[in-house]
Amino acid sequence: KQDVTEVDFVANKSDDRLYIQVCYVLTPENTDREFAPLEAIPDNYEKLVLSTDTLLRINRGGIRQKNIVNFLEE
Repeated sequence: KQDVTEVDFVANKSDDRLYIQVCYVLTPENTDREFAPLEAIPDNYEKLVLSTDTLLRINRGGIRQKNIVNFLEE
């Protein structure tokens, strides 16, 4: 069974935090795997799934999917 507590990146700045999962593309087969670790975190800090998808826009329980290039250009 997969460990759902693994998160790819945690960024801390002062009293703020950002959790990030990264994958190449989101598919029906891997969507749960990418979102589940973030859903298991009980705090209310921002949580993102970054991928190369350009048309996909998922917001699952407040966890947003974003295009990784757009995210890096922000």
